[in-house]
Amino acid sequence: MRPVEHASMMKIIERMEDMPKREGVDICGDATEFESMQIQDGTAIIPIRGVMVHGLKMAEKVDSVVCAEDIEKDIKFAMESGDVKRVVFDIDSPGGMYNGTPELGDVIAKYQGVKPMAAFTNGLMASAAYWTGITSGSVYMSRSASVGSIGVVMMWPDVSKAMEGKGVKIKVFSSGEFKGMTPEVELTGSQEDYLQSRVMSLANEFYSHVKEARAGVNESAFDGRTFQAAEALELGLVDGLARNVEEVISIMKIEEQMAELVQKVDQLKAKNQELEANISALSDLITEADANKPEPKAQGSLTAEDVEKLVAKTASANAVDYDKLAGMIASKMIASTGQPGPIPGNTGKTLTAQERTEAHYLALARKMKGLE
Repeated sequence: MRPVEHASMMKIIERMEDMPKREGVDICGDATEFESMQIQDGTAIIPIRGVMVHGLKMAEKVDSVVCAEDIEKDIKFAMESGDVKRVVFDIDSPGGMYNGTPELGDVIAKYQGVKPMAAFTNGLMASAAYWTGITSGSVYMSRSASVGSIGVVMMWPDVSKAMEGKGVKIKVFSSGEFKGMTPEVELTGSQEDYLQSRVMSLANEFYSHVKEARAGVNESAFDGRTFQAAEALELGLVDGLARNVEEVISIMKIEEQMAELVQKVDQLKAKNQELEANISALSDLITEADANKPEPKAQGSLTAEDVEKLVAKTASANAVDYDKLAGMIASKMIASTGQPGPIPGNTGKTLTAQERTEAHYLALARKMKGLE
């Protein structure tokens, strides 16, 4: 092995050693390591298997139970790792505690848009596991898998009769009707209503999350049932079917390529719009320049200075023909303005620059003829 290859392999090994590991205890209470996140071909595969629980201690982490905090560590590592391009949650879970589920969803939502994410199940993605899976974005399932169980359930064991059968009757003294509710004492009607209202409050939060994450979902799925592939697709609970995680990864790669193409098309459109805007601005500048440029003097037209020079020249030659000169001025005015004659001066109206020039011509011609 060449030195460069050896160094590269050592870096990979070091990064693998830095990956979070899920540790707990086995059935005998001995320390053990459970299925942990894997990175394959740029994809972080995060397993969620078993009942989802929040805040477990080391000795409480056993097989068939997954800790929400361990999932959060995996997500953070995957999002910050340069070796990871996408994330897949590989789920087989009936759900679990409400406590900790929204917070786990918030962690996933925080990284939306950072790297592509998807969830997949070839077993069960129910309740809290479904909440978690749909937060990732795209959701896939195998044909024989089940998803759903949207809602909240609370169980209250009433052992009051059993206690009475043992000759034990418990009396509760509390500061309020809902303080000190216990399975050993039969619930009152208002206490039962209170617990049911708590369940519906949490359920409504679950429903809102599903509707936000799965636009267009059919609310008939909110009755607590789980659904297999055909019904799940029809109700809008999943995006598609896949045989395994590898197939989900292939789908994600195709979607990434499509996204890159769309981005390039958008960039070309933006450049085209910028070019069109520049052309339009240039056209406006040309139009403005044409409107503001001075009118060219008509061929053969005279300015006041031209007339004065002509007068001086003819006077010095002692050959002033005033009638001819006046005719020349008039003809020049017609050539310049298209009018048959000059506009009389001192009419009380405001004259334009052209009218002032014409008036000046007329004044000079009259002066030369002795009319003024």
